[in-house]
This record gives sequence, structure tokens and C-alpha cells, in this order.
Amino acid sequence: MEQGRYNGPSGGTSVRRPPTGGQRRYGRSGVLARIFVMLLVVAIFIFCAAIFFKITEIVVVGNNLYTDEEVVEASGLALGDNLLAVSRGTVAGRIQASLPYVEDVQVGRALPGTVTVTVRESDAVYAVYAANGTVWLMNSSGKLLEQAAPGASSYPWLVGVTVQTPQAGNQAVCAETEALDAALTVIQLLEATDYLPKIVEIDVTKPYDILLRYESLYEIHLGGVDQMEYKMRYLTAILADSQIVEGGIIDLTLEKENAAVFKPWSSTVSVPGTSGGDTEEPDGETTDQTSEESTGEMGEQTSPEASETTETGEEAATTDNSAEN
Repeated sequence: MEQGRYNGPSGGTSVRRPPTGGQRRYGRSGVLARIFVMLLVVAIFIFCAAIFFKITEIVVVGNNLYTDEEVVEASGLALGDNLLAVSRGTVAGRIQASLPYVEDVQVGRALPGTVTVTVRESDAVYAVYAANGTVWLMNSSGKLLEQAAPGASSYPWLVGVTVQTPQAGNQAVCAETEALDAALTVIQLLEATDYLPKIVEIDVTKPYDILLRYESLYEIHLGGVDQMEYKMRYLTAILADSQIVEGGIIDLTLEKENAAVFKPWSSTVSVPGTSGGDTEEPDGETTDQTSEESTGEMGEQTSPEASETTETGEEAATTDNSAEN
């Protein structure tokens, strides 16, 4: 049988006829009608959105340093704006650009007309010098917050980096990039501890020999940024050790058998923060003895892993004694 032909009921052959001009016109009209209906539905939706989905309430959450009005003004939102036209990314970017202390912004929408703006502000800030001689406050991500008073004594000082062309809201740019990276690493780990408020200075002049000054009690030597998480855990254990009853130098460079060394101020030549000259230097025998005792205490008792080892050794000794008896 040829294509387009079939046998009719009487056994004859019939041919499928092409559509007439009227049928073609009707098909085109049907497509146009469908497109028109779709456009009409879209127009109705946009009209309803403009009429019924307007912003009627803006809620601000998480702000302490800035008022609700300041956050709303920075967002660019206004009552009566189209709720569905709110761009979360755009709103968040405006707030962070205008309010330097805001680290993170989350924008939520809820029908029929509520926008919720949740902000997270910087909790800890650090003072750093700029190349023009001014003092600036910086957060743990390296963002400059604002220019501070020259003293800025209530903030931990970041020593060893100098900010070039500072501007609020911008990332700190320094010639000492390695030192800045080391400082940010230490700062972010310090913020997870309870003793950050007692840190008065972070010295990264030598990134391979980072120093912390803990009030006037301790000078803490951290070495480089390697094993920094372990060093911070070690430092936490040291500061919680009730056997340490005086200030001194805490050496956490881990250069000696992966153990810390504590040297009381009484066994050192000078005490930081004093202006009356050096203290009396003890003889070599006393200094050596103190250093050895301090090394033993910090290495065997204070190390997080050492405490577990000591307990295991005691249990083993008890078991041996029981067996002999």
C-alpha cells in the first residue's frame, strides 16, 4: 500500500486530503489565542502581586550595635515596596557595605507582607596601626570597622602589621601579608576560647615567633602557625592548671619533645610592664633547676595527651601490684 493511502470499507482506495485554507487559518488563530490567554494570566498575576503583596512590616533581628532604623535605612527597603521583588542578595550587600560591624545578613520573606532581616555583628575587635599614623579597629576576618581613638586601650593590639590606605568596610591590606595571615589564624582560634578578653597584645612581627601577652601575667610564645589548634588546646589546659600560682613565660613552640615550658618571672631577668629596671638575675644553678622542673610539669601533666597517658600508667601499675600479691 502506498504511503498516505488506505483501503476503505468497500475495498477501494482513498487518499488523505491536505487541510484547506480555512483550517490553516483556524489553527493559527488557536495558537494566537493560547498565547493571548497566557499573557493575560501573567498580567493578572503581576497586577495582583503589585496590589496585594506589598511590604507591610520589616523586622530586624540580632542587632545590638545598630538600631532597627539604621539597619532598615541601610537595606534600602521601605513599606509599600513589592514583597516579591525583594532581592535577598542586594539587601544583604547594602547592609554590609553601610554598616561595617555587620558580618553576616540573612533576609527572609513571609506572605502577605513581612520581611525579616537577621544580622550578625562583630563581637571581638582588634586595634591596628595604619600607615598614616591613625588607629583602626579590625575584626577577625580582617575587615576594617572604624577609626579609633589613639589609645584604644580596651582592645587587643595587633603588632607587626601596618594597614595601607584604610577605609571602613574594606578588607585590611598590608605589606606584611604573611604576618597578617598569621594574625588572623591566631585571632580566629582565640575567639573560640574564654580568655580572649585577657589578651592585651598579639605580636606577629616575626610570623615564625608569634607572641601573646596575657594581661601582665604571661608572655606566651607560640612559634609559627603550624599545629596552632593543638597549641591553643594546650594553652587552655595550662591556664586551667591550679599548680601554676604565678605569672611567667609560657613557651608553646613545642621545640622540646613536643612539650610546653613554663618559666616563672621569679626565674627570669626582667618582668614585662615594669620600668624600674631588671630584676636581680639568679645564679645559673637556680635558673636551670627551675627550668627543668617547669618543663617536667608542663610536659607530663598539662599536655592534653599526657594526662591520659599518666592515668593509663597508674592503672597498669595497680594491676601489676595486684598480680604480685
